[in-house]
Amino acid sequence: MKKFLPVVLFICICGAVLYAQAASGSVGYDSFSRKASLLVVVNNIEDADKSAAALIQQFGLEIDSMDIDKQSRRSTYTLLQRDSSLEPVLEAFEKLGITQAKNIETSNNTDKLEAARYEQEFLLARQNVYQAELDAVDAEKFPEQYQHLWKELRAIEDQIYASGKLALALEKEVAFSELRLTVSEKTVQYLDDDEMFPEFINMPGVESFLYVIENPESGQSAEVYAGGALRYLFTLGKSFFTVGILKPVSGRDASITSQANDIVTYSLGKDFYPRYLGQGKRTFLNPYSGFQFGGMVLTSEDEISHFFCAEPHVGVELFKNKYVIVDMRTGYLFPLDEDRIKTMRGLTSNFTVNIVF
Repeated sequence: MKKFLPVVLFICICGAVLYAQAASGSVGYDSFSRKASLLVVVNNIEDADKSAAALIQQFGLEIDSMDIDKQSRRSTYTLLQRDSSLEPVLEAFEKLGITQAKNIETSNNTDKLEAARYEQEFLLARQNVYQAELDAVDAEKFPEQYQHLWKELRAIEDQIYASGKLALALEKEVAFSELRLTVSEKTVQYLDDDEMFPEFINMPGVESFLYVIENPESGQSAEVYAGGALRYLFTLGKSFFTVGILKPVSGRDASITSQANDIVTYSLGKDFYPRYLGQGKRTFLNPYSGFQFGGMVLTSEDEISHFFCAEPHVGVELFKNKYVIVDMRTGYLFPLDEDRIKTMRGLTSNFTVNIVF
């Protein structure tokens, strides 16, 4: 019986090959799968979602999945279309706003489909042979052989299931065109659409500035300074420079001529949004961290001095849309001067408003 099994398998395999060849010669439908992805930036996400729903109904699209994130102002759709042509659908969705990314992928599944059909026929033939062998074996006289054939039969059934599942997935790819649509509301990240200079914006602003010195030295500085600054935001990624002036909160002490009466500040800074907390795309409460490098010019009745400084900070954008950013931040200023590192380091606090021009 064991010698007979390979012969039967060979005959079945040959039959399966002939059947697969005949089937491949009679394939009468399109075996191409089409997938497209589209990222559109819009002015208002609610209006865009309504328009997207209307287009889905207009083109008779099926929704495979949908994720509408009101917090990040971003919606993601996976849409299926039985019609093989995606171009009219893509053109309609592109009219929702500004197209930031577009990709169309076409692949020929003919070989994969034929391979899947061949594998299924082959496995079914093997299943029939092993089932016949199993039926012919006396389980009581030949328990080991029976157990072996039974395990082989179960393994073949698992392979048939996996092969059928793969074939269904391939047939679905061929039957439907897939569109992955992402709609995102325009924020300060998308304010400039100039293709030549996509990174730069024109966003001046003003900020309040509070500077609390940790270890003030008598005769050199007051304990607390306050004032204001101009902050100019010049890239989409929140790069900026500032120029400001600070005065002692307690006022000027005329008897101490060496104490700094005012401090002129300047800095160049950069902010970063956290990847998993909205990425700065929310309208309210976008956290961020950043740093500034710059300097301070201290003026008193006796002298004018200068030192460079660095300031790491954390902050939160209280409100942001495509026209304005309102945020506040807190930092710690370190003088980059060994004579000033102890007496002039301290906490800083800023409240800022920037407006698009």
